[in-house]
Amino acid sequence: MSGRLFFGGLRWRLLVAFVFTSVLTLAVVGAIVLGPLQNQLRDQSVDNLNDAVLVAAPEVRAALNNEIPEAKLDDAVTEDDDARAAAISTRELDVRSAAFELQRRIDTRVLVDADDDDASPPEFFYDTDFSPTNRDATLAALQATREDRTVMRVEGDQVTVAMRLHNLPPGADGVLVAQRRLTEVVAAADQVRNALIAGAGVGVLVAIALAVALSGTLLRRLARLRAAALRITAEGPDAPSPRDDGRDEVGDLARALARMQGRCGARRSRGARSSPPPRTSCAPR
Repeated sequence: MSGRLFFGGLRWRLLVAFVFTSVLTLAVVGAIVLGPLQNQLRDQSVDNLNDAVLVAAPEVRAALNNEIPEAKLDDAVTEDDDARAAAISTRELDVRSAAFELQRRIDTRVLVDADDDDASPPEFFYDTDFSPTNRDATLAALQATREDRTVMRVEGDQVTVAMRLHNLPPGADGVLVAQRRLTEVVAAADQVRNALIAGAGVGVLVAIALAVALSGTLLRRLARLRAAALRITAEGPDAPSPRDDGRDEVGDLARALARMQGRCGARRSRGARSSPPPRTSCAPR
């Protein structure tokens, strides 16, 4: 009997219903929240990097505004060569200072290219990273130079912002590129996903506990009614009446059974005064 009640009866059905509802609810919440949250965090990180580049651009533009003398074609070292080397060193120091401020605002890789560096753009003369320049930085710089606008590229978990910089002669035009990986977005998404998985586990445990508690209470009440009905069947209307004070369907069933028992008792009393007494369905067997 207990095995049937657990595996095929009310308790098993309540358990399955509670667990399924809990898992389905958390799955829907995860599908609704996780995707938009990750996109929102990604967009916010891209906007933060773009804002940081906008703030740093005037200082980088000012560093490129210093004129660099043209290189001499002969091999003789002249004062002009010394002046050129000093101007290049000054530009690099100014760019390094601007890049440091940009990195202080947001963790990013900073690359700078100038149109007067005697190399085909974008041959970056300054890079805060020692690793080789990647394809996204080169393509973003080329696009910003050709289209004369700010370019934002997002490839996977890496975002690249390239801004075209202009100066009046004798200053040089150039391009400022900032790159960073959206590791905080991935970490935040993983954290939310782990929290949802943990919540799903807790929700399933709570659902199991509630299902067992509710089904246990309900089954005990139904078992008392079943025992009372069997006693009435065996002993007749004189058996103890079922009693359940619950204001729900089980309580209504107990009160209906008690009323039926009372009517059977009254019918039996009337039949006892008649001759011969009628046979009723309320008689004990």
